[in-house]
Amino acid sequence: MKILVADDDKGVRAALSDRLHKWGYDVVEAGTAKEAMKQLYMEAPPKIALINWTLPEMEGADICKRIVESGNVPFIYTILLSENRTDEAIMKALDGGACDFIPKPVNTAMLNSRIRIGARLLDADKRLNHYAREIDNYSNEMKRLSITDYLTGVYSRRYFFEQAILELERAGRYNRKLSVVIIDIDHFKQLNDSYGHLAGDEVLMVLAENAGTILRKTDLMARYGGEEFVLLLPETDGPGAFKLAERLRKSIEDFKVEFDDKEITFTISIGIAEIKSSDETIEEMIAGAGEALNDAKKKGRNRTELKKD
Repeated sequence: MKILVADDDKGVRAALSDRLHKWGYDVVEAGTAKEAMKQLYMEAPPKIALINWTLPEMEGADICKRIVESGNVPFIYTILLSENRTDEAIMKALDGGACDFIPKPVNTAMLNSRIRIGARLLDADKRLNHYAREIDNYSNEMKRLSITDYLTGVYSRRYFFEQAILELERAGRYNRKLSVVIIDIDHFKQLNDSYGHLAGDEVLMVLAENAGTILRKTDLMARYGGEEFVLLLPETDGPGAFKLAERLRKSIEDFKVEFDDKEITFTISIGIAEIKSSDETIEEMIAGAGEALNDAKKKGRNRTELKKD
């Protein structure tokens, strides 16, 4: 553990440093407030700081206060040293931000005890930060799971509708383009019956993965239900959505899924609808894309259709 000894008296610094070295600590020294602040604001600052009350340029109590108020400095256990032993001085030191107070001349046994107290508190702070990170990671993971489909990793239907309403409002307000795409895996039930549901799951994941390589960062893909997926394409008109959908359809048409030493091929049918008016709802857009999807199926599947005006 690294400890800072900040004192304008070179002899005091040397004596404290020598003692701390014998106890097995790494020691850095500072003779002025400026030197002390430089050490405390390093990327890897000392864990414990022994700071004399009187230092050139700034009082030690003010240094402790700055450390507490700074958001860029990790927790440092600060021990203020002073020849002033009055209750008023001690309260001022602790109220100002110091973690502890030791009167001068420094009692060696007291110093050792206070440093060990500081070390325990630092260890507790480290563990608390670890638990806080664990809780934060768990919270983020729960949030991710709540908005994504567990199998394919794309967004959930609920999240799609939440974002679609926002995008639809933005498109209507600023007269922007917006398209909705519905994708359906052709003869999915037959595929499940022939190869099993695990193979069907693999096909769903392959479709999601292929789409992820084609979609832009601003696009959103969600599992709409069963073998159906839906895309939300901001700043995209019908022809633009059609071009993207055809790229996806052809990539799936040419893809072979390896499953249990078998090669499975499948195709998709796609329906597209673009926003037509500022008062159109997302349900109406999805219904339009659904109509186009039905047209694609009636025309033999494995094709993309754009809803007619």
